[in-house]
Amino acid sequence: MVKEYLEKTKQEFVEQKLMIQKDIVACQNRMKENAKFIEILEDTNDPNYDAFTPRETNSFNRKKIVELQDSQKMEIENLSSLQGELQIVDNKIDEISNVMKEYMIDATRQNSIDYRVNQLRTEDRRMHRFSQKLMNQFESTAEQVTCHIDLCNKLIDVDPERTRMELSEIRKQFDLQHKWMKNYTYELYPAFDDGIPFDQKLQQLIRLLQKNDTYTIDYHTSGISYRLDNVIQNTLLYAIIELSKNGMEHSETDKVMIGLTYESDGILLTVSDSGQGFDYDFFTQSVEYGVTKLGLYVLDNRVERLAGKMEVESALQKGCSIKIYIPRVS
Repeated sequence: MVKEYLEKTKQEFVEQKLMIQKDIVACQNRMKENAKFIEILEDTNDPNYDAFTPRETNSFNRKKIVELQDSQKMEIENLSSLQGELQIVDNKIDEISNVMKEYMIDATRQNSIDYRVNQLRTEDRRMHRFSQKLMNQFESTAEQVTCHIDLCNKLIDVDPERTRMELSEIRKQFDLQHKWMKNYTYELYPAFDDGIPFDQKLQQLIRLLQKNDTYTIDYHTSGISYRLDNVIQNTLLYAIIELSKNGMEHSETDKVMIGLTYESDGILLTVSDSGQGFDYDFFTQSVEYGVTKLGLYVLDNRVERLAGKMEVESALQKGCSIKIYIPRVS
């Protein structure tokens, strides 16, 4: 609708420009004719011509020259006015053209963002199906193994005490693996459009992250909240998982601060700690932190595909702060 209005307005100014240009050509032609007549009539003022020309004719010619000169002055003023109008219309056309150009750039950018968002939505759905399939398969296997272990406990008749201890240890390890698999599938796909508000998902995630660790998470939000696209929700949840775990594993701190700011044109996530920090330039070039670096790379790539930006601020013994800004998707 905006594009059509701009095109219509521009066309109206183009038509107005053509009319002004036509008036300018007509005015210039009249000026040429006036100049030509004035030149002819001025030739009649020659003394020799005067001697052979009736007095009435000479008087008429001089009067006509004055009239043409006055008309010429009016045409010059008219031409100047028309040229001024033409300049104004040209400026209007240029302004509208620039607005249309910016509008097309914005539209192209929005189409590009929409395309990338749709791509991420497709990937998220595929990851969701994969994680569900993985979890279902593991649950089925887990149920079978558990039944076998329980049966063994009942049937053992040779060194029953030692066997029970071994089976108990197997069960313990299995439970740990089961728990790990649940956490892994949650990291693989932390959320889906299940009707749960994003703030509630975030609170659940923070409780999960703090459940079996010795660190605390200080979480706060600011700004007026609004509905976030599911792709953005999943990106933010993944970011919190990745950055919180990295902070706990490498910063030697017992506290992570998470801030979420709702801005009118986008969402800002800040994850920081006051731990030992790191040399970011060295970190990006070193192979020592391969897995962690890969996680940050994947996160940065996902944020970039949403037309967002990730900034890392860190130095040795000065903690770490990572900011992620993602523009609002209409």
